Amino acid sequence: MYKILRVFVGVSILLLLIYFFDVKKIANEFQNIDFKWVYLVGLSIFASTLLGSVSMFLLVSRENEISFFHFLPAYWVSWSVGLVVPGQVGDVASISYLLKRLGFEWRVILARSLVDKVISLSIMLLLAVYALTFMAEIELYRKINLWMVLGLIVFSVFIFWKRAQLFELIKAEKFKIFSFFQKTLEEIVITVSNHPIRVCVNILLTTIKILLIGCAYWLMFIALGQNNISIWEVVPLVAASSLVAYLPISLNGIGTVEFAGILLFSFIDIPEATVLAAFILLRMIVLFLAWVPASFVLFFAREDTGNSFS
Repeated sequence: MYKILRVFVGVSILLLLIYFFDVKKIANEFQNIDFKWVYLVGLSIFASTLLGSVSMFLLVSRENEISFFHFLPAYWVSWSVGLVVPGQVGDVASISYLLKRLGFEWRVILARSLVDKVISLSIMLLLAVYALTFMAEIELYRKINLWMVLGLIVFSVFIFWKRAQLFELIKAEKFKIFSFFQKTLEEIVITVSNHPIRVCVNILLTTIKILLIGCAYWLMFIALGQNNISIWEVVPLVAASSLVAYLPISLNGIGTVEFAGILLFSFIDIPEATVLAAFILLRMIVLFLAWVPASFVLFFAREDTGNSFS
């Protein structure tokens, strides 16, 4: 019931935004689109997804337990599922299930996947902080943001340093799922401690992936006639608006992300109708690029019982 409510809330917000900012204006944005830029948008999204698969593969298959040839289809299907399943961990849960069928222990996959998720979220948070600083344009706010980032770093180091004591503290009987979280945290610590090169490469690839996603939005705005904006203005604002999707309000941020985008991109004077049209078109392109290959994977997987994902 709660999931259905989230779908209803998200779709309702999106429809209200379309109505409030004038259906005709948004329709005109679609009519005036320059499609040569849209092809580049699709290419940017496709490239970012491939980079995302490589960066996660480095952590999930840290001992070369699985080939990239077998990992990529599972990653693509899980990405597709994550776009239509409520919650930002839908893709992590689905790839854990899919790779379990290839012999992985699901807890191990989940833990290693979460490392990738944390890295992505951290980079997006840093870009969002920069976006807020950029919008505030006052030195005091810059200092506040700096202290917030430093505080998060110190807190993370403290948690890692005191992990043994925290393990003992959490072992109280009332925490029945302690063993799961302990194993998950252990996998995260092992990955970070024993495979720092893979983690560093993941950070680099994840950064490029997020930049490519921001580039896709920038190209879409150009396709809609907004030629006077810089990619470096767009990328942080995209990261900030995308973070709204992590809030459990609607289905994967439908409506809420568009609302945040309209507010944030007003700071660089992009019309509301243009922002809304860009976000809607990008959702459609992402779903197309996700589910067309995923459908082929799921179809042919049924013919190959050795690598079945169904």
